[in-house]
Amino acid sequence: NTSKNIGIRPNCFSTHAVLEAYNPFNNASITIFNNSGQVVREFGNISGNLVVINRDNLPSGIYFVRLTENNKVLMSEKIVITDSAPKR
Repeated sequence: NTSKNIGIRPNCFSTHAVLEAYNPFNNASITIFNNSGQVVREFGNISGNLVVINRDNLPSGIYFVRLTENNKVLMSEKIVITDSAPKR
């Protein structure tokens, strides 16, 4: 299961998060869905180990991120976008 080697941090963010993979991917795609299942953002032609996911104009809420490569789902994860950074 390759999803154990891929993660998004932080998983409660207000401006951006980083998707990091232990093994690099090549020509992958990231799709972000809202909690109704609608696609709200897509990125294609992604290669490497790190991808920065910027919030841009997405409202706060729960989203689902799917990383695919060669028509295979490498990772699917829930993320939370907030209006303020979490307190530590």
